Amino acid sequence: MAERSADISDIAAAHLARTGSAMLLERATKIRLPNEVHGIWPIAHHIIAHPGEYEAKFNPHGAVSVETLGALLGIKPNEFEWIPPHAVGDVIQIGEHQATVVEVLPPVRVEQLTAEDIEATGIDVAGYLPVVLKPGVDPDRVATWAAHCQLRQRHPNLLPTTYVWRVMLTAADAAGGTDQ
Repeated sequence: MAERSADISDIAAAHLARTGSAMLLERATKIRLPNEVHGIWPIAHHIIAHPGEYEAKFNPHGAVSVETLGALLGIKPNEFEWIPPHAVGDVIQIGEHQATVVEVLPPVRVEQLTAEDIEATGIDVAGYLPVVLKPGVDPDRVATWAAHCQLRQRHPNLLPTTYVWRVMLTAADAAGGTDQ
């Protein structure tokens, strides 16, 4: 059973205790290179990343690279696979609660999260929405904007270009898990 860090999971733990389910946002940090990747000519043609698992590095725009022989090598999206942080059925510790992983959704950038994704983490978006909307304003767009404002306020270290896994959880006892 893995112990989760408190920065992202505090709100999810409270939501899990309240509703029996929650979504945990976890940074995507590990990738697998199935094939050898070479740098491009003329800049990094001498840098090679061999097949295997790597700790991903990200630039401010979200581009992925790996460190190999002391140098960073940019990796294209079709050259790597994300390594999920959990498998379905894993029991993890969230605050004082145990939760069972029921689904692990592919990583997306924080800027691509929907209002529903953010609300599933336990962040209350409704209290942040304006009461009156101007005519012609799309309420779904306003809800998404409000959700992202709330997410940034609670987790300022999650930049819009940060990749996150969306880990769907249920309370361990609700999913047939064991309480140890």
